[in-house]
Amino acid sequence: MSQALTQIGTAAEHAETLAFRGVVRRVIELGPGLRRLVLGGADLAHFGVPEATMDLRFKVIVPAEGSTQASIGRVLTPLFPEAPLGEGGDPGWYKMWLASPVSERGVMRTYTVRALREEGGERVLDVDLVLHGVGEDGSLGEGCGPAAAWAAGASVGDVLHLLGPNAALTPEGYGGIDFRPGSASHLLLAGDETAAPALCSVLDALPRSASGVALIEVPEAGQIQPVHAPDGVRVSWLVRSPGQGVGSLLLPAVHEEAAAWVAASEGSSGAAATGAAGMEPEDVDVDEVTLWEAPVGNASNDYAWIAGEAGVIKEIRRHLVRDLGVDRTRIAFMGYWRQGRAGH
Repeated sequence: MSQALTQIGTAAEHAETLAFRGVVRRVIELGPGLRRLVLGGADLAHFGVPEATMDLRFKVIVPAEGSTQASIGRVLTPLFPEAPLGEGGDPGWYKMWLASPVSERGVMRTYTVRALREEGGERVLDVDLVLHGVGEDGSLGEGCGPAAAWAAGASVGDVLHLLGPNAALTPEGYGGIDFRPGSASHLLLAGDETAAPALCSVLDALPRSASGVALIEVPEAGQIQPVHAPDGVRVSWLVRSPGQGVGSLLLPAVHEEAAAWVAASEGSSGAAATGAAGMEPEDVDVDEVTLWEAPVGNASNDYAWIAGEAGVIKEIRRHLVRDLGVDRTRIAFMGYWRQGRAGH
């Protein structure tokens, strides 16, 4: 039977997850070790969700172990928006991608949307990438992964392959967004440089009536970015000094601010309002398991969103849940990365 008879439509019409060819339109140096890629191209007209992007996650596919952008494109061909879809329907993006060798498909990394907007008559996607292990002269050193290596050498016209939500088929409540405060407006937000793009996106999109504090730890003052947070949300950028480890400023800052956040909770009851000690949360081996708790259905006025290096997030989780007794339905914890473990 011919393809013309079995084809039921295109991937854009039937697949919830699509592959996109993001064309680098601009490269912006945000500060030492931090680059913003402004991606455009016709494919991105199909990228998005029917709500504010907040901390929307998506995948980037970069070359590794012999793969090239051309070989990655061939692997992803059935998922591009215009790809014909047969009677079998959506091929299932992850299973399809895994079916090819790394030498063809490359490696996958997760990033968050900094902004999705219109520019120059097309939809563009801002992606901020931390260049771990990349020297000031562009040299690739210890701890530099394939995504950072690719981003360090990216230039206008290059293509970056993405996997993300199909704007036409993605429903409200999409699972790739973890910032789900419900009706809460009293917030505690905290993260390191890897969480900064998501935090800035969230702060820009918050209702102007929101209150609370956002703590963002970065390795260089040059990585501090302008944000449009509500007047009631205080944004504190914590800049590490040379030799200070990740979380060295964030941990004590959260300890200080969390107590005030709990004490100021309005309309709350129980431990979250009184600061009474809670139960020890179950242990998570962050070297083997991704620490990721993103509850939905928060019914209180209080909500915390904590993301960054997994070991640091684990300590913050213990403090909020055990020491301050905050209800876990009010807190999202995301271990974005693990120090010393590439691709974690």
